[in-house]
Amino acid sequence: DASARLDEVRAQLDRPPGERRAVQGLDGTLTALRDGLVSDVLIACQDEDGQSKWPTETAWIGPGMADAAAGRDQLTGRGVTDPVQDLAVEALARAAAGTSAELHFVDAAEAGWVAALLRAPVAAVEPTT
Repeated sequence: DASARLDEVRAQLDRPPGERRAVQGLDGTLTALRDGLVSDVLIACQDEDGQSKWPTETAWIGPGMADAAAGRDQLTGRGVTDPVQDLAVEALARAAAGTSAELHFVDAAEAGWVAALLRAPVAAVEPTT
């Protein structure tokens, strides 16, 4: 159920950074999807007051289903030639389908908010410095 997944994301985001199994924001969510680490994608298309608002941000996609990124250079750096822009919500849905992640539309405080539950702690997703 989508509300249970939203509660789980919120709980995970409250955990210490190295233990979190969730990311939020377009860049983090697309990075985790591209790396095949997402179990669930959550997109807020309606705020808690019932106002409908689909995310209008754009993202970059390539020929592979999981080829999706917030920035063009994130794909070209992985060898994707000629990425194209698309609506971020379309890129998220496509990448979720291509990685067998579940897609949930939720009501959240901020319409357009995006997050993902991960199959591993966020430390596995974030590059080490």
